[in-house]
Amino acid sequence: MEDKDKKNEGVENAQELGNEEKVNIFRELIVGPDKREIEGQLQGMKELFATMLVENKKDYDNQVNDMRTLFVNVLEENRRVFQMQLQDLYKNLPSLINSSLREQNDEGFIVLADQQVNQPVQQGTGIDRYSRLDAVKEIIVGGNIRDLQQNLADSHKLLGQNFEEDKKKILEMAQEVSGLVDAMEQRLNAKFKELIDQISKNVTEYSRNYTKRERAADKLRDLAQNM
Repeated sequence: MEDKDKKNEGVENAQELGNEEKVNIFRELIVGPDKREIEGQLQGMKELFATMLVENKKDYDNQVNDMRTLFVNVLEENRRVFQMQLQDLYKNLPSLINSSLREQNDEGFIVLADQQVNQPVQQGTGIDRYSRLDAVKEIIVGGNIRDLQQNLADSHKLLGQNFEEDKKKILEMAQEVSGLVDAMEQRLNAKFKELIDQISKNVTEYSRNYTKRERAADKLRDLAQNM
């Protein structure tokens, strides 16, 4: 009697196992294709997302390198122009000195006279009178110093103008870079939102389909168990 009960129990277990295998087969036939399709779509989206990140990083790096190169070129050009201006100034300096000396020698308003002080004395005729030493100093260095001071003032003025122009250009380029970065960020955010919405839609659809398939599988299980 005990052997007979064990035999019957084995038959029932085999039948239950067979029914479970049938249910699994039915579930795979119903749910499997959709599941694999959605998994493939999700994997494709992940790969697309990774590719977009890599490409956007490349674009950003290229834009930064272009801006860096532009900054270097602008600074190098300004340095070159300034060097040319200094070279012109040094080149013209001897002629300026000689011209100043000639002008002072040609003018007759300087009168050499013995003076007790190193300051010119205004006479009734309006002519400045210098001591011999002061007159020589004025002839040699007076006009030259004024010319040099004027040239230095002009150079400082020109440098100030170049600096303001460079600063303006740099600010404009910085604003342009900021605009490019903002536009890139907006594009990325839009793509991210699009991907997230698509993934959410697919997950929701998959969940809905999976629920339907599960219900169908449950019915098939009940049907198989009743067979």
